[in-house]
Amino acid sequence: MINRKEKILYSFVLVFVLLVQFFVPVFTVRTVAASSYSGVLDDLQKDENFNPDDYPSISDDYSIQVIQVAEGTNGELFVYTYTPSNETNNFQAKKINIAFQEPSDESLTFSLYDLKLVSTQGVFDKYQIEGYSCTYDQFRYYNIATIYRPFDSLIDEGMSSIDDIKDYVGFAVGKCWCLRYSSNGIEFDCKNVETVNITIHAVGFTKYYDGFIPFQAYGWTDSHFIAFSIDNFDVDAVYSAKISFKTKQYTAIGQDPDNLAYAYIDNSEMQHELILDCKDVGMNEGNGWFGKKYKWSRISTKKEFIDEIEDHTNTIFSDEQKLIYENSQFVFRFLETRRSESDSVMGMALYGEVGTSVTEVAVLQLQFLSDSKVYNLGVVGDIASDDGKADFVVDAFDNIQNMLEEWGEWFEKIIQLLLFVLLFCGLLMIKPVFKFFEFVFKGIYNFIKVILKVILFPLRVFRKK
Repeated sequence: MINRKEKILYSFVLVFVLLVQFFVPVFTVRTVAASSYSGVLDDLQKDENFNPDDYPSISDDYSIQVIQVAEGTNGELFVYTYTPSNETNNFQAKKINIAFQEPSDESLTFSLYDLKLVSTQGVFDKYQIEGYSCTYDQFRYYNIATIYRPFDSLIDEGMSSIDDIKDYVGFAVGKCWCLRYSSNGIEFDCKNVETVNITIHAVGFTKYYDGFIPFQAYGWTDSHFIAFSIDNFDVDAVYSAKISFKTKQYTAIGQDPDNLAYAYIDNSEMQHELILDCKDVGMNEGNGWFGKKYKWSRISTKKEFIDEIEDHTNTIFSDEQKLIYENSQFVFRFLETRRSESDSVMGMALYGEVGTSVTEVAVLQLQFLSDSKVYNLGVVGDIASDDGKADFVVDAFDNIQNMLEEWGEWFEKIIQLLLFVLLFCGLLMIKPVFKFFEFVFKGIYNFIKVILKVILFPLRVFRKK
């Protein structure tokens, strides 16, 4: 039984604790959720060649290096990293671009996986690759091209286009581990492999007006693209590519298109990976009044892309745009999404929009020709998103102008054909000219008759027999 004095004492203690929690600053320590996983340094020290002194702490080196991989007892795949500034900055890797085939394998396929931090100590981190389970085949290959951490505007260089967003910074790995069973247990080899390094200059989309359909909102097609250059190869042609990106459905309302409040639909975010081929084409719907269908190559050179934009729109490239696309070598137009726009929302004079946002775009793999040799390599590059606003617009006026120009070209061809027919008929009115053409046509007719007789002669002989 607690007496009155004890109650008063407990009350003072409680008040004191609350005051301490309220006024005294709270200091946090970087920790990892408790689990059954072993520590990162314990794992690394199992390798007799590992020496922690080879990995110094460097406060202004913000890179991340992959130094080892390991398989867990429950099918997990772990990646071990050295982050020189780990003790002064909290830079964690979040994604990895990895293939599970050796570099020479024709089925080589790189994919993007998320990483989960499970242990950290000093400059060393241990991550689990989420969504992957080890196969435990006789030979297992872990071919890593890139590891990514979130972009930091204070230390990392931004995009060439100031409106675009760099989400993650990629760091080259270029190593392939081969794990295999032997009489001594599990052995592994690690070798350096080639990668292709790219610089992303722009991520965006072009809006194509699909035309007016009665009792429906204005329809548009957004053609999403990524423009980039290749840094370590002189590339003559790109044959195929693998692209990763996210999509999310949204609705937006505002006074005008430049001032919108966005609401994203729950559970609509999806991760995608697509393989593009140099023969693939994309197109808009263009099925309404004043709409027009356009086609474009999925894989374009910068010149092909610029020419297409200038041909279809009245766009005059700004100095910034000229610099961005002149520095680029290739433009991948990887996806089309549908956009609906309306000038009234529930009877109110508000602008409304329903569409799909495309974010976190990355190039994972390229097959290309360089110096008469075909390469199929993992890509080292960043992950970036657009700002949600169209870079180029092909509207109803552009469609009408382009249709009139096409009709004008057809009309010109018809006029040329009619003039040729009239000229030919006029020439036939002249007797010597008529006699000349009569002679030519008779000669052609007689020549064809002779050819047919030669061809049909064996058949006639066979029938008589």
